[in-house]
Amino acid sequence: MNTKPRFSGLEWLRFSLGVFVMIYHTAPNYPQFDRVPWLKDIASMGLYATSTFFVLSGFLLAHVYFNQGRMREPARSFWLKRFSNLYPIHIVALGASILALLLMHQLSIPPDGPGATPRFVIYDTHDISGQTNPELYRHYMSNKELGLNALLQLFMLQAWNPLYLTFNAPLWSLSALFFFYLVDGMDAENQQRA
Repeated sequence: MNTKPRFSGLEWLRFSLGVFVMIYHTAPNYPQFDRVPWLKDIASMGLYATSTFFVLSGFLLAHVYFNQGRMREPARSFWLKRFSNLYPIHIVALGASILALLLMHQLSIPPDGPGATPRFVIYDTHDISGQTNPELYRHYMSNKELGLNALLQLFMLQAWNPLYLTFNAPLWSLSALFFFYLVDGMDAENQQRA
């Protein structure tokens, strides 16, 4: 039985940061965003909220899984649990986003209409040039790039490729989490061998 104290406040903070990141990504799509002066200032802290979310997630995970410098279960068990939490979410979100893109293309639904395609890459930039000249950041993948990115997406490795903001851009976060879990599990396995 786990006798460690729970950090309910930190868990709620982590949840709040997740909501904040969602607002950060969606707020600019609403007309009120430009009319409320302080909203842009608050939303601009989304990058910090993302970093804090990852650091806090790592802390809470380590608190649950580590005890006196040792992992409470074998690394393979840890990986299997983490993978089975992430992968179904990843595949459902990936499939839904590809389906939505194909429907947008077929039905000419704005904003992208006929330009909506899984081949489109979003170059994420917070540089002013991305806002003033968005055409500089548009790219449509070749067949080779499309195939490579499809494989990377299936294996949750897309965050480590320059064209990672494809199919469903926010899924980069699951790819990064999966990498952190792998590193964490390998470190724990090495400690157990020592």
